[in-house]
Amino acid sequence: MNENEMAPDRDDPPRRRRDESDDERPPAPPGNGMATASLVLGVLSLCGGIASIPGLICGIVGLGRANRRGGSGFGMAIAGMVLSGIGLLTAFPLLIALLLPAVQKVREAAARKSSANNLKQLSIAQMNYESANGENPKAFHYQGQPGGEPAKLTDRLSWRVAMLPYLEQENVYRLFRLDEPWNSPNNQPLSTYSIKTFIHPSDAPPEPTTRYRIFYGGGAGYDLQRRVPLQDGDSNTIAIVEGGDRVTWSQFNEYPFSKDGPLPALGLPNSDVFQAAMFDGSIRTFRKSIDPNVLKSAIHAADSVGAPLGE
Repeated sequence: MNENEMAPDRDDPPRRRRDESDDERPPAPPGNGMATASLVLGVLSLCGGIASIPGLICGIVGLGRANRRGGSGFGMAIAGMVLSGIGLLTAFPLLIALLLPAVQKVREAAARKSSANNLKQLSIAQMNYESANGENPKAFHYQGQPGGEPAKLTDRLSWRVAMLPYLEQENVYRLFRLDEPWNSPNNQPLSTYSIKTFIHPSDAPPEPTTRYRIFYGGGAGYDLQRRVPLQDGDSNTIAIVEGGDRVTWSQFNEYPFSKDGPLPALGLPNSDVFQAAMFDGSIRTFRKSIDPNVLKSAIHAADSVGAPLGE
């Protein structure tokens, strides 16, 4: 072999020696999909707000990954969270507007159920009064000399006072002077007591008032001196109704009834229904749009009812 064959080719570049530092180069940082998702969702949330919460969640996760991976996706995560936050603030009033009717319906349903329970308790109290006294409760409550009751109807004690012993309120009942007006010096302070069963659940804060009223006179189930015989049957005659306004629970302030006169406002002002307890203790719901003549037939103790009486 001659020298020309042994000599290196002068035109070839010199080979670089392999350095161990070549193996220590940091790899390219991995992608941050959560940060990217946060940015996309943040942009979408500006169009309607539905993507706001997922965008915020992805941004938080993406930010955590960026901190662990040396900043990859940090900016996208921050931008996605900011955009999602703006979208959430923009959509918040809309969400409230959508949720408020649903929440209101739930509250109304709960109040209606609680009120039905109050009516039930009052009906049972009336039945227990009849069993204990051998007579039905009257429209007003008086224990004194015959003819000695206050001449003015609104000065008399309500039938609700007579129900107190049957509502676990015997101690309050014993404090009343049953031969005096409800607003006498002895009875007036007692009228400030709040009796839970008398308070409609929608009336807050609790006050010594009630909406639970009865009809009297004109053939209704109650009269001033006696309970009228129920020719239509207990299940077809209204005993107690939810009134449209509140009155002092110890005061006789009931609804005078006349088949030819107008009916009072019944039920809560913002509701389209009202509830009533029948004389058999059942609770029924009536729409305020019910035919007034049908409702009057249900109030009258001797009128046959020719239409459904409620739910």
